[in-house]
Amino acid sequence: MINVSAEFVAIVFKNLFTEIYNKIDVLFANEKEIHVLGTELGFKFSDLQDLAVQMANHQQKSRSKINPLTVVITQGAEDTIVAQTGDKKAKLFPIEKIEKNLIKDCNGAGDSYVGGFVAGMMVRQRTEISAKLGALTAKHVIQQIGATYAEPSKDELDRFNAIKKMFAVKGREYLRTGRKVGLWICVSLLALGFVGVAVYFVKRR
Repeated sequence: MINVSAEFVAIVFKNLFTEIYNKIDVLFANEKEIHVLGTELGFKFSDLQDLAVQMANHQQKSRSKINPLTVVITQGAEDTIVAQTGDKKAKLFPIEKIEKNLIKDCNGAGDSYVGGFVAGMMVRQRTEISAKLGALTAKHVIQQIGATYAEPSKDELDRFNAIKKMFAVKGREYLRTGRKVGLWICVSLLALGFVGVAVYFVKRR
């Protein structure tokens, strides 16, 4: 995972990005950072959604199936752009809206978004949920002075708890799926065992 963090990083470390590109599994950047990085790496793009799709599919043949690339582009108060290896069109996820008078400091907003998004990925949530977590975390942080995480409000707690319940539901779905797959594997192995025994006795005759 890489968070570009600043525009100059895309310029200074251009060669490093080129060397490790097919090893990156998640790439985070804001709209300015990704524009600079895309330009430095030689991509020709019409807009950021086009760039996200191109970057997600770049060097696709050299990537293993278990190491696809997810490109996440934040745009402040505008929708977050997400594209993954294999996508032909980028997905847009809305950011959490907030009254301007409640915004105290935007420092750390992008990093907070990354933290929330990755938290969702760590528990194998789909991209939509990860994006919601990122947006909620960033919304909370920009209401504080400095990149701090103060006590969340009741509304924020309710939102996080709602997502937490979705985690639980998803977890039960994974468990049920896991059991079905496990049973299928056991039955398949048992069937193969019987076939193997039958072949053995046939060859002995």
